[in-house]
Amino acid sequence: MLKKNIRTVIAPEHKHKYKDIENGLKGEEKVLIKQMAQHCEAFKANFKGAAQGEWVKSAMSEIDSIKDDLKKINS
Repeated sequence: MLKKNIRTVIAPEHKHKYKDIENGLKGEEKVLIKQMAQHCEAFKANFKGAAQGEWVKSAMSEIDSIKDDLKKINS
C-alpha cells in the first residue's frame, strides 16, 4: 500500500522535475555544440594564413569534418 502511494503521489512530481531538467540540459547542449562549431570555424581561419602544405590541408579538412558532425548532432 505504501509503495502504491509513493508511486502515485511522489513519482509523478519527480518525473516532471526530471523532464524540466532534461529539457534545460538539451537547450544548453545545443548552445555548447553551436559554440564548438563556431570555434572550429575560427580555428580553421587561423590556418588560412599559414603555408598551405599537406598537413594544413589535412587539418582544415578534419576541422570541417568535425564541424559538420557537430552541426548534424545539433539539427
